[in-house]
Amino acid sequence: MKTCVPRPQRPLAHEQCSPDLFCFYKMHFTCPKCLRPLTKPNSWHYCQRISIDSLFEGKSAELKEVFNELLKKVSSWEGVSASATKTCIVFIAAKTFLVVKVMKRELDLKFVLAEEKTDFPIYKRAKYGNKLEHYIRLESLEDLDGDVFRFIRDSYELMKE
Repeated sequence: MKTCVPRPQRPLAHEQCSPDLFCFYKMHFTCPKCLRPLTKPNSWHYCQRISIDSLFEGKSAELKEVFNELLKKVSSWEGVSASATKTCIVFIAAKTFLVVKVMKRELDLKFVLAEEKTDFPIYKRAKYGNKLEHYIRLESLEDLDGDVFRFIRDSYELMKE
């Protein structure tokens, strides 16, 4: 059984955060083995230390730039933490609200909304309990527009409760 410890009450400055786990101090618990942020003690998770940068090995610089822009914007929202698993980057507030899968030429974003949206650039939807998963693919900075951030923000607002 995994044991997690409460994070210190005093927040760290961004410069002091682990480069592999962006701002992980914001969550209440951290796995002592892999240092992943968790919303509650003993949460099931992929317990290996994975660097976000390792997911971009062999990928284009532009793809990393798109992710960095996404990370910069989304991590500025209150209580957001990001960590890597062996196949994706997970953004959480109280619950996971965004999963970014690094593919060969694009980023595949998955987020949950309360109701079905069919607007472009959403290319796929799937039912998840009483919510709906939505998928968007980003290839360049031009794809990362206000509509994309609005969908992600809606997911954040839904899942932060």
